[in-house]
Amino acid sequence: MSLEREIVKALPPLKGFDARWPAVSLIAALNEKRVIGVGNQLPWKISEDLKLFRALTGGQPVIMGRKTYESIGKLLPERMNVIISRNPNYRVEGALVVDSLPAAILEARRGLLLSGAERPELFILGGGGVFRDALTLADRLYLTRVEHDVPRGDVFFPEWESAFQVVAEQPLPSSIPARFQLWERNATG
Repeated sequence: MSLEREIVKALPPLKGFDARWPAVSLIAALNEKRVIGVGNQLPWKISEDLKLFRALTGGQPVIMGRKTYESIGKLLPERMNVIISRNPNYRVEGALVVDSLPAAILEARRGLLLSGAERPELFILGGGGVFRDALTLADRLYLTRVEHDVPRGDVFFPEWESAFQVVAEQPLPSSIPARFQLWERNATG
């Protein structure tokens, strides 16, 4: 069994969620300074992290800001793609384009209901402003903590530690030291 499948299989189950009220999860790779981007690109490429990303988000709705979508350069296959843009004329064939995070979550919930997805969870992929807005709504954070300095990082993940706790952690074998962490909201968070 591949490492990413082992990690996904070992995750604690989602409790108290269903397709009508799915878990809202943020997923990101960041360093110790919370850098997630530089020049509208990921500051690193870690194949193990990308495989884990695919295993976690496959078959689930994904929500991202316009800049994140444009940095990826394509729709993510086998997922419902919801893109947030304030430009009312912005269109992407094959994706739903909405003007706000609440509208994106509503569309992702609808997609889960219609798809009959086996896991009641939607994923928010960023960028920085979308993460900031979504953090108070998040139930889970799937974070890859990367030990790599990025002196010119210009997009950051918001501070989260006081509202969440680590419930699972696994080192990722890669040329850049990294570890995967699952964080869940504290009862008081």
